[in-house]
Amino acid sequence: MVPPHFSRSLKYECIYLKDMTDGFVAQKEIGDWINFYNRIRPHSSLDGRTPHEVYSKAQGMGIPPPL
Repeated sequence: MVPPHFSRSLKYECIYLKDMTDGFVAQKEIGDWINFYNRIRPHSSLDGRTPHEVYSKAQGMGIPPPL
């Protein structure tokens, strides 16, 4: 299941702004955006950290990934 805020961000920050002429272009643009969302874009709900930072820290502490 995809959280609603993720879907909304994907649409407004990527899909609606890009000229996706075919599925290959869409796959690349969406993949690039997901990488940006997880590794570069700070999240206020994570105290300005990225999901990747939070996940990496949890892994280093031996916390299993969510199912």
